[in-house]
Amino acid sequence: MGAMPGELPSGCDNRTLSATRRAAGFAEQQGGRVTRQQLLQCGLSQWQIRRWLRGGRLHWISDGVYALGHRAETVESPLIEALLRAGKGSALAGATSLWWRELIRFPPLEIHIAAPGRARSGGGVIVHHPDRTGREWHRGLPVVPVGDALLASVSCISFAGVRRAIAMIDKGGLMSLEEIAVLGRSRRRGSRAVRDALAKHMPQLAETKSPLEDEFLFFCELHRLELPHPNDVIAGYEVDAVWPHLMLAVELDGREEHGTPDAVVVDRRRELAVRNAGFELLRYGSEQLRHQGDQTARDLVAAMARGEARSAR
Repeated sequence: MGAMPGELPSGCDNRTLSATRRAAGFAEQQGGRVTRQQLLQCGLSQWQIRRWLRGGRLHWISDGVYALGHRAETVESPLIEALLRAGKGSALAGATSLWWRELIRFPPLEIHIAAPGRARSGGGVIVHHPDRTGREWHRGLPVVPVGDALLASVSCISFAGVRRAIAMIDKGGLMSLEEIAVLGRSRRRGSRAVRDALAKHMPQLAETKSPLEDEFLFFCELHRLELPHPNDVIAGYEVDAVWPHLMLAVELDGREEHGTPDAVVVDRRRELAVRNAGFELLRYGSEQLRHQGDQTARDLVAAMARGEARSAR
C-alpha cells in the first residue's frame, strides 16, 4: 500500500526524500530523464540507485541515463538523452538543430550533438567535437547557432532542404541574407552548398506547408513558370498555390491530406467558393508533377494565358 499524502514512502527517511525531490527537479527540466552523475549529486548512493532500478522507480535508457518514474517517450526524449550522454556544454547540432528549430521538415536519421568533452558517438547519436561553438536555447533545449547548424547540415539533407532552410531562416529573421552570404563565402565545410542554395533563394519556400507544395514550387521553377503565392486565401479558404493577378489557383492533392471523406467534402466546398470568386481552379497530384511534367506544364501555361486574357478585359 502506498504512502498517504504527507507521509514518507515505506523505507524512506528524510534524507532520501530530499534526494528524491532533487532528482525529480532534474527530471522535470529534462523530459523525465536523469543521469547517474546527477543522481549521485542529489545525494543518492550507488546502492540506492540499484534499488530504484530493481523497484521500477528508475528505468535504464542508455549508459548513464535513466528515466525517472516511467519510460514515456516525448518528441524531445531522444534528444535529451543524447544531450545528457554527451555531457555538460553539449548542444543539438547540424540537421538535428535545424529540425528542432523547425527549419527543415524531417529529422535526420541520426541525432547530431556538438560537445566539448570526450563523449563518443554510438546508438544512433553522432557526437561532434568542434574547435569552437556557441550555445543558444530553443524550446527548452540547447542548440548551436543557426549558421553553424546550416553549414554542418549540408552533408545529410538534400539541396532542396538547404534551400528551404535558408528561406525559413530569412523569414524568421534568424540571419540576414547578407549574413548567410558571408557563410557561403567562408572556407568552412558546407559553405559551397550554402552559397549555391543562396544563389537560388526562393522566399516562397518559407510559406509552404507540405513537401508536395515544395515540389510544386520546384516544378514551376524547372519549367520557368511564374512562381505562385503559396497558401493564399480566396473567399475565406486557404488555397495551395495562387496567382492573384491571373485569377488562377492550384490545389495539390496529396493522399494524406485529401483522401478522407471529410477532406473531400471540404475540398468541394473550397472549389465551389474559389470558382464563385472568379478564379480558375486546377488540381494536380504528385503523379502529374513527377511523371506527366511536360503535359502538366503545358496545362499550366494555357491556364496562365487564359488568366492574362481575363485580366486584360
